Amino acid sequence: MLRGSRVATHCVRLSISDINILSYRGVSVAVNTGSNLKLGNGLPPLASLRRHGVNLCLGTDSAASNNSLSIIREMQLFSLVHKGVTKDPTVAPAADCFDMATKNGARALGLEGVTGELREGLRADIALFPLDGPEQHPLRDPKSMFCYSSSALKADTVIIDGEIVLDGGRFTRFDAERVLAETAERCKNLESEGNMTANV
Repeated sequence: MLRGSRVATHCVRLSISDINILSYRGVSVAVNTGSNLKLGNGLPPLASLRRHGVNLCLGTDSAASNNSLSIIREMQLFSLVHKGVTKDPTVAPAADCFDMATKNGARALGLEGVTGELREGLRADIALFPLDGPEQHPLRDPKSMFCYSSSALKADTVIIDGEIVLDGGRFTRFDAERVLAETAERCKNLESEGNMTANV
């Protein structure tokens, strides 16, 4: 977390007093829907948080409680789950979810006006996706497409502050095959030592 930023994660058991404190202190809430669903932890009180003006962004938690660390999948889960729970199809619209995954996250980290949007003068933090699959057509509303049709979509190119770190699906900073091989070996060692439990 960067200096000056205040972020609380999960927030599935908040009282009105808690929400008032978050709002008064300018604390953002990172919602981790995939992790919370897998662990059965519950959901944050979306309506109350929004009513009190709390900045909401998206998180994935970690691979310990979420098998997918895709922020696009989190957009979809967040929107669909809250629509289903509230029985209101207007809750958590795609445009709001897209903002939670981008500029709201930048605001939560104290980076508003630095990154989080494609705008002149901001850092070039950009992910490019192939949009040639049938699920992306017709492309009438890109934010809706990302939220509802692209949970398995993978970036082709990723640029961080102007540096290309994923080029044509290949990482530029490290050897992905070596990392996967080392990971498999370490997991094998942990299993043989009895230090890994079965996934729930």
